[in-house]
Amino acid sequence: MMQESTDDIARRYDKMIEEKTEGESLVSIKARVKKNADVVYSTRYSKDEIALIRKAAQKRGLPPSAFIRTAALAAAAGELDLAAARKVAVVQEVQAKARDLAEAASKL
Repeated sequence: MMQESTDDIARRYDKMIEEKTEGESLVSIKARVKKNADVVYSTRYSKDEIALIRKAAQKRGLPPSAFIRTAALAAAAGELDLAAARKVAVVQEVQAKARDLAEAASKL
C-alpha cells in the first residue's frame, strides 16, 4: 500500500473543505467541561534532575508530579529557598558536563 504524500493529503483535505464534507465522519459525543479548567505544563528534565526529583518524591511518599506541584506552589508562596535550588541545579549541570567530558576523553 502506497503512502499518501503531504501534498496529496492537503489536496484531499482542501477538497473536503470546498465540498463542505470535512466533518461528515465525526461522531457527536457528550462531554463535560470543568468550569475552572486545569492547566498542564510540560517540563523537560535531564536524567540527573529527574532522578533527584524521583528520589526526593519517593522519600516523601509522593509521586513525582505531586512533589513538583508542591515544590512549585511553595516557591510561588515564597516558602522555598530558590537560591539553594539554583545552586543544586548548577552543580548537577557541571557534574553532567564533567561526565560527558570524561566519556569523550576516554575515547581519545
